Amino acid sequence: MDYKRSIQFLTLITLAAAVLRIFAINTVPPGLHYDIAANAILIEEIAFENYRPSFIRSYTGKEVLFFYSAALIYQLIGSSIFSLKITATFWGIITVPITFFATKQILHHKTNVKLIAITTSMLLAFSFSHLVWSRFGLRAITQPAIQALFIGMLFKALRLGQPKLFCFAGIFAGLTFHTYLASRAMPIVLIIGSIPFLTTYIKSYKQNKHSVNRILNLKNIVYLIAGFSIMITPLIYHFVQFPQDLLIRIQQVGPTYGKYHLLLEGLTGSLKMLFISGEPYDRFNIPYKPLLDPLNGSMFVIGLTLTIRNIINAKQYYNDKISLHKSAELLLVIWLPVFLLPTALAINEVFPSNVRAFGLFPFLLVFPAMGYLSLTNILTSKLRYKYPAKWTNILAVTLLGIYTFTITTKDYYFIWAQQSTQFMSNHGDMVQVANTLNKKSENFDNIYVSSLHYQHPTVAYLAKDYEKIKWLRDGNTLAIPDKGSTLYIFPQSAEPPREWINQWDIKSNDPNDKINIFEFDTSTEITQLNFQNFYSRFGQIAEIIGFRFAESSSDEINIDLKIRILDNSEENLRFVADLVDKSEHYWNQAFNDSYKSSQWTTNDIIIVRLTFDLPNGMPPGNYVLSTNIYSPDTNKTIGATDKNGNVTNTAQIGPIFIQGTSKNNIVPVPSQIISHNFGNLYLFGFDLPKTSFIAGESIPLSLYWRAKNKIDHNKIINVSINNHNIDSTEPVQGTYSTSLWSVNENIIDHRSIK
Repeated sequence: MDYKRSIQFLTLITLAAAVLRIFAINTVPPGLHYDIAANAILIEEIAFENYRPSFIRSYTGKEVLFFYSAALIYQLIGSSIFSLKITATFWGIITVPITFFATKQILHHKTNVKLIAITTSMLLAFSFSHLVWSRFGLRAITQPAIQALFIGMLFKALRLGQPKLFCFAGIFAGLTFHTYLASRAMPIVLIIGSIPFLTTYIKSYKQNKHSVNRILNLKNIVYLIAGFSIMITPLIYHFVQFPQDLLIRIQQVGPTYGKYHLLLEGLTGSLKMLFISGEPYDRFNIPYKPLLDPLNGSMFVIGLTLTIRNIINAKQYYNDKISLHKSAELLLVIWLPVFLLPTALAINEVFPSNVRAFGLFPFLLVFPAMGYLSLTNILTSKLRYKYPAKWTNILAVTLLGIYTFTITTKDYYFIWAQQSTQFMSNHGDMVQVANTLNKKSENFDNIYVSSLHYQHPTVAYLAKDYEKIKWLRDGNTLAIPDKGSTLYIFPQSAEPPREWINQWDIKSNDPNDKINIFEFDTSTEITQLNFQNFYSRFGQIAEIIGFRFAESSSDEINIDLKIRILDNSEENLRFVADLVDKSEHYWNQAFNDSYKSSQWTTNDIIIVRLTFDLPNGMPPGNYVLSTNIYSPDTNKTIGATDKNGNVTNTAQIGPIFIQGTSKNNIVPVPSQIISHNFGNLYLFGFDLPKTSFIAGESIPLSLYWRAKNKIDHNKIINVSINNHNIDSTEPVQGTYSTSLWSVNENIIDHRSIK
């Protein structure tokens, strides 16, 4: 394929890529996800508030190239969701011609390099995964473009030996580290890929210095380092100032201590994502769709096999030029496992992840392009007497383009975009919250919004009166103001318990709305549930005035507390309760800080839900909530005062009867394993925190029992030391007699022996 025709093809492909990426950009994908809204806010700060980061510390750290490019768009056409998405679209579109340039430079030694480059560009333009990421407002879309520019410019510089090309290569190398976290794998690719070239170069240099100085002379190296330093220095300076930022995200998603066995699963899973089983998360993929479909996957295998064969066969031509060619092909091969590493190691989040493997693009697609070329060459040899080779190539590329364009259009617009989960996955309900606030907020004194996140960025970016909102995170708290008109907005993603609001009148009539709206004017009383009377005051901060046993499951219980706020608090406070039995043995803990104490207002009522997971082996019986208000910042609690004026460390709420847990058939795990039968009782373990005690000290002993068969009468457990009986009581202080135990039921018997 000649240069003119390749440019014509590239132009058509780029235009088609633009159509795919721009069509219906305002509605597909729907909503505005938390991450993208957070980006929009940060971009506004860069565009209009003179914020100039070299690395963004917020939200566990973000590289800045995408943000600065989006800030330019904001300054040109204003801040909007469209501006944000069109920035990503711009990066997705320009990656197509960049791929052509980079592929042509890397494989410059190939006879049909333009055909390979065109095919690679076309596969990228019509790649489903690249299309998805070209329509979000997320920074990863910059990684393929800048990486490809760097590699393409580097090989052009090595081929032509011009200082300015080395400088540009250095600049793009530095910019790579400003794209996305996974770009930090680039040095591994360069080190391994450069081995053939550098080995041969050093040998040649020792034999004849003058024959090689024209490429890697001191001047070119200085230009390369200078360009790189210009771009990387601000980032290095940031990490010197804040070294914790360098690894924080890697530590969050990478393997933790004791879970290294998952690495094998990570490695195999990341390999499968190429053409067997891809990312399961429907927000970024058709669940489990691999990066390559069966046809492209087959061509990938052919192309990769041919490339590896070329590397092996190139050993017999070990000279400077061939070594550069070998380095080029080795770099492409090693590119695959290296840029699969970020998702292979991220085993603590969505796995495998297209975004963490996004560095595979565009060079992943070189191999299917070479596979297609090998088949085209076979076809050309068969038809060479009837049709010129160039027309066979043009026909093959055209048919492939039509096929991939059609398949990707179908997959994206008619399958992925039509998934019923898309609206909620992209926080479309929070966009509806923001739209409602923009219509109604000025009419109300109090505004409450439930949300999965405190101060949700989607609402922060879109809503006008954002500062008026009081946030009810996760829907686990309900605040009722002392006075004033009140607006509640509950999105589907964070609805409060239904019984809290059953008697309220919904004001939203649109069946497409994923939010519930409740309005109360100053003359309307907000209906509240009935609670059991209880009173305990915590200093001058708050007082508990009631509790209720809420709807629960067999594996957990929900307790609602009714609390009156006595005074505003700037301190970070949370409600904490321990679930204890009558002997004050601890079973579990729950806390609630979903309504930030910084939002508390004097005389407001808040309803707080505490959810306790019922542990294995927990017997039925009466329990108490040992409750207090705790400050995690100071590690202090606020003492409680009961209705009689008695001061205690905690408020004792109860008794609360717990029927037991279905988990009793799941064997709890003691710290010490033993095996002793006492008739139909089987002792299979115990907990003893220490083995040395002083006189008068209580011995905390927990015995792990199982009923092998039905027990006809109540059992007494005798505990002795040196044949001296120190305890003789029924299990669990006699609150759950052994005659009531079911067959194979497991019970933990906590004892405090003096």
